[in-house]
Amino acid sequence: MHVNRREFLRKSICVALGGASLYSALGNLKLVQAAVQQTAFTDYKALVCIFLYGGNDSLNTIVPTSGTPFTNYNALRGGLAQTTGLHALTPAAGGAASDGANYALHPAMPEMATLFNSGKAAIVANVGTLLYPTTQLQFQNGSIAVPPQLLSHNDQQSQWQTSRPDDANANGWGGRIADLLYANNTGQVPMSVTVSGTNLFQRGSIVNQYGIDPSGVTAMNYLGDGPETWIIGDGPIDDDVAAYNALIASGTQSHVLERAYAGINSRSITNYKLVSAALQSAPALTTQFPDTDLGNQLAMVAKLISVRSALGMTRQVFFVSAGNYDTHSDQIENQTDNLTELSQAVSAFYN
Repeated sequence: MHVNRREFLRKSICVALGGASLYSALGNLKLVQAAVQQTAFTDYKALVCIFLYGGNDSLNTIVPTSGTPFTNYNALRGGLAQTTGLHALTPAAGGAASDGANYALHPAMPEMATLFNSGKAAIVANVGTLLYPTTQLQFQNGSIAVPPQLLSHNDQQSQWQTSRPDDANANGWGGRIADLLYANNTGQVPMSVTVSGTNLFQRGSIVNQYGIDPSGVTAMNYLGDGPETWIIGDGPIDDDVAAYNALIASGTQSHVLERAYAGINSRSITNYKLVSAALQSAPALTTQFPDTDLGNQLAMVAKLISVRSALGMTRQVFFVSAGNYDTHSDQIENQTDNLTELSQAVSAFYN
């Protein structure tokens, strides 16, 4: 019986969900629906993951300013407590915190507070990578299952990027989204684009990550230098471009790994030409981005989004990141620097 790609994907997903836990099934219902729809998208949407490597001190990022939560916070934090210079959050009607307290953002995040108070940013609180709701007593006496290496930053980073703390081999949830939606794009460039190196978040079964630098697309050396003459032994080899193209020509390799390597290189060259040409025609950004690592990454994402039509994209997944959130010392100073970079970069990207 002939089964087309969409039908195969639909059945495979449903079978996979049949053996999944409740939380992962609920997290995939909308994706299943998207995978089986029969019409292409007519609008554009992008998911941009800004990943903070390390372990951000969330208790000093979103701070209670009233009631019992404030009393507890102030007593527990001691010299780390942030009590001055905070940026008050004013939730929309019906959006107040369930504990009745008022909250504010870290002094270094005025831009993010503005976005929140204008209804353009939201806080999803009390979430994490636990397998089940877990009390302190249950954790201490081992009466409930918890993710492996729960107190390890590296493991937590992987679990955040996969959303599967029960499966160390799971693909990233950004990659799983791309696997389901990539066919709605008409362009050849992969739907998943990283401006911050290879990551687990975008690892999928079908869609590969396409890497780009904040400064633009980096060409392979042989494309950048053009024809050359190399002297090997007694004879010359002219035009290394033609020589390399011959090596990676489709169907000329005898070994499966050679064919795979050649195919990856061929796609890389094709993608470089497509993305490079699109970016050259991109309008200049009118927003001034901060000249920081994260600011430059998000500026490139903004440029790529601006040329989405030229690249044939209706759905994309982007990945950018910032490091140094593992503040074992100099917490006040280091987190201030980190959150300043984050707040300013996100604000510029929103603008």
